[in-house]
Amino acid sequence: MTDVRERPGAGGAGSAGTTGARRAFAFFRGAATLLALAVLAQVGLAAGYLGGDYDSLERHGANAGIVVALALLTSVTTVLVRRTGGPLWPVPLSLVLVLALFGEMMLGMARVVAVHVALGTVLVSAVAVLVTWAWLGRETVS
Repeated sequence: MTDVRERPGAGGAGSAGTTGARRAFAFFRGAATLLALAVLAQVGLAAGYLGGDYDSLERHGANAGIVVALALLTSVTTVLVRRTGGPLWPVPLSLVLVLALFGEMMLGMARVVAVHVALGTVLVSAVAVLVTWAWLGRETVS
């Protein structure tokens, strides 16, 4: 893999190909960051509920829809990154994440708490992988 700034045929700094790749990666970075913040809010709201703030459960449920919507937005941006020469692996990860987060929301609404908490832990890790790559990874092309 090479840096998008070095992509053959990109035409050098400021060319349309390089600019498009950078813009796509910036959109991905923003969406992944918002998703991570919403997921952290979910963890805090769940902790609040478990700590006795029973109103946190309603906010936890409302925020779940925001998390799924942001995961969908993040998936769209991973496709944009891929279409501008980025790696493939974020696309399936983000698509599976959308489906899993929707399932997570349904489990929570059905009060299947043991599976909801266990799956939630795994999903927080998956979001951490995406946001870590968004900030520490390089804008690469395969």
